Amino acid sequence: MAFFDEPDLTWAKRDRYWMAIARVDGEPVGLMLYDLKGERPAEFNLRAIRFCYHTSQGRYLLLDWLARHTDQAKQVELYLPPFELPETWLADLKVVTEPLWVPGMGRVLDVSRLSGMQTAPGGFSARLKDPLCPWNDGCGASRHAMELCKSALQSRPIAT
Repeated sequence: MAFFDEPDLTWAKRDRYWMAIARVDGEPVGLMLYDLKGERPAEFNLRAIRFCYHTSQGRYLLLDWLARHTDQAKQVELYLPPFELPETWLADLKVVTEPLWVPGMGRVLDVSRLSGMQTAPGGFSARLKDPLCPWNDGCGASRHAMELCKSALQSRPIAT
């Protein structure tokens, strides 16, 4: 329990989150942390920043809860981990997915520096053409993905 001796409680109203808990036989099987943003009750945007479940029954209980509150929210946003595939949950779900962040891209400045990296087994063949790093230009192949080095570059790829 906490006691606050603060006369101005507007901070408490600013970021108000609610929690929905799915229970089966009294045991929690799903949890959703959400907020409602908007000006009018039928125009709210429901943002579930946490959507966690232990079983598929927990997931469907939470989805059922969302479906029963369509009178309050015009749109629902679920923030899910990358392994979730919401388009497979229900046949009539209209899913639009967007990544929260896009991983960065990198540039190999010197292919010979990749030699000796530990990787999983597998083959690799590449033709490199880079106008910004012409010293990497060439073709090469390896039985292990990262054994490719500048000395192994040949005139044409063995396989692509």
